[in-house]
Amino acid sequence: MTKQLVFIHGRAQEHKDSIALKAQWLEAFAAGLQKSNLDMPIAESDIKFPYYGQTLWDLVEGADTDAAADVIVRGTGQDDAQKEFIRAVFEELREREGIDKDKLEAIAGTDVVERGPLNWEWLQGVLKTVDHYVPGASGASIALACDIVLAARSANFIQVFCKIGLIPDSGGTWNLPRAVGLARAKGLALLGDRLPAETAQDWGLIWKCVDDGDLQEEARKMAAHFATQPTAALGRIKKLLHESGSNTLSVQLDLEQKAMQDLGQSEDYREGVTAFLEKRPPQFKGV
Repeated sequence: MTKQLVFIHGRAQEHKDSIALKAQWLEAFAAGLQKSNLDMPIAESDIKFPYYGQTLWDLVEGADTDAAADVIVRGTGQDDAQKEFIRAVFEELREREGIDKDKLEAIAGTDVVERGPLNWEWLQGVLKTVDHYVPGASGASIALACDIVLAARSANFIQVFCKIGLIPDSGGTWNLPRAVGLARAKGLALLGDRLPAETAQDWGLIWKCVDDGDLQEEARKMAAHFATQPTAALGRIKKLLHESGSNTLSVQLDLEQKAMQDLGQSEDYREGVTAFLEKRPPQFKGV
């Protein structure tokens, strides 16, 4: 199989010429190689640049932002070309590092659960469901960066990068010690052992562990709950909680006072108080 290099771009690439964009990336890549006295290791024809910036833009342009809270995204799986590419990459790594295939199967098992775009976590998540084995690459760190994590009882969390000479990424080195303490964070990151979902719940690493058959229903109920809540206030709560780790109590109290003043002028606050007095469910709008 001919070696190929694939450039994957992120967001905010809409309204751009794909050919010119690829040329810019190639120029930057070549400049970086040159600084290390290296040449381009692959023919330009074997460097792929799938452009989907306009597609992403078209998907969300004009969309109703209020409907975002109603969405639960699940992947439909990867196409054959993508599967072949990913398998080829891992097979090359396995052969180069002398990793025994039987040993891999003994540790990880042979069952494959396809989730496709569910693992493309450049999106900020509020609710995350983990219904199987969370890969020790970015997947585990991204899952734990979400606000509320629901895990099936059969799920495991693992920070395995230490076993291939790398480190936990995607915020893993920041989130882990804050969630479970430095000692347990070091154990997870330095040993690369699996952490069962029930233990993750006991340690405070995730919100809740549920039976496998109940996971998706539990997620739907929670997503429906969030869709009816005062999202402006929830966003402010998240912000304050994240900032608290680097603030003094005095500073945090000042921030709380400012947030209360701002939210006290909101439509959602007035609706919440009115609904309470009228003994009816509130109809929040997120403003």
